[in-house]
Amino acid sequence: MYEIPSYIKASEGFYLNLLDKIYTDIAKAKTEQEYTDTIESLCLKNRSELMNENVLQFFINEEQDTEKIVSDIKNYYLAHLLPYQNAIISLGLKHDEKYTIVTMGEFGSISCQKITFDRVVPATYAQFDDAVKMTFKPFKKRSLYQSYFYNNQEILIYEGWKDFDSDALYTITETKDCTVRTSKHTCFDISMFDDVIKQLGEPMAKIA
Repeated sequence: MYEIPSYIKASEGFYLNLLDKIYTDIAKAKTEQEYTDTIESLCLKNRSELMNENVLQFFINEEQDTEKIVSDIKNYYLAHLLPYQNAIISLGLKHDEKYTIVTMGEFGSISCQKITFDRVVPATYAQFDDAVKMTFKPFKKRSLYQSYFYNNQEILIYEGWKDFDSDALYTITETKDCTVRTSKHTCFDISMFDDVIKQLGEPMAKIA
């Protein structure tokens, strides 16, 4: 049973009005070409809403006969991928296969995540139109998780699970009293990716 997210419930009137507008605009289409043009116009004007899977599922729950419209909306975005979306989706990552995703973490250092891939779809994220939403199981987790990746965010993708030794990012000095780890990089220094590649080898994809 689909549970409507709280943010959709809070703005239910807005989404119902959008659904009504979709029906009204599509009802005016008299030919297949007019229908196609209407779908394109709706998708361009309402990108952030219509690329949201929760919104589309809400539409289906409200009106069962929206399933074809929802399918056509999804197909439009797949046929008109933006550059970053295309770079990731065109990789053809396989369901239930293991991958390692390397990105810059929110605190300015490398994040290396081992996943079992489920799916990836075009999406919007915050102010970024050119984004994807990836669904996966993290290493040693049973539940599915989701992450957004967006243009200007560098990402390395490796086939299989890789273990990155973060010591490669530091200069390590041993004294008789302690071990001192001094970072070789400043926060958010993209040259950290070079250290990852030096240790793990060339990835199947390097996207920025």
